Amino acid sequence: MYRKETMSSPAEQPLAPAAEQSVSQITRQLTQVVAREVEHLDSLLQLLTDQQRFLVESDVAGVEQNVQQQEQAIRFSRELETERRRLLGRLAEYIDGDPQQLTLSRLTDVLSGTYAARLKQLQQTMLSITGNIQHVRRQNDMLINRSMMHIRETVRLIAGNMATAPEYAPRTTTKKTAALVNRIG
Repeated sequence: MYRKETMSSPAEQPLAPAAEQSVSQITRQLTQVVAREVEHLDSLLQLLTDQQRFLVESDVAGVEQNVQQQEQAIRFSRELETERRRLLGRLAEYIDGDPQQLTLSRLTDVLSGTYAARLKQLQQTMLSITGNIQHVRRQNDMLINRSMMHIRETVRLIAGNMATAPEYAPRTTTKKTAALVNRIG
């Protein structure tokens, strides 16, 4: 499962059986976390797609509920990301890597076997879903901006008509107020 190209320094010596098992356990946990991240990102993509439908249908209640669900999803996504980074940091201790520099891409280059293949597949799926999320988010932003533009234009038209619309007062029969009946305001 774990491979090193050369064995020239003590830091690059084969891992002790306990360390090998620990690396295996951490890698298994990391694979599980990344799989959960992928599932969660797919759920977030579905929320954004639903939001798009709610925006087109002008379903304000649907949009509001969807936004709350998105906020929860983003919080959970951050928790999963934090756990992934923590596990990558633990793996970096065994790989002689900088915890800040160890990424899934680099890890799949260092690992071998089924964990490497599974992590590579999950990473590619995660990148694909992330790209789709960005695409749908941009579409939703465009729909929201377009809706806001229409609302501003409608308010401007109503406000403009209100400013030029004549005001009518009840007619009175007295001559003093007869000149004030049809004022333009």
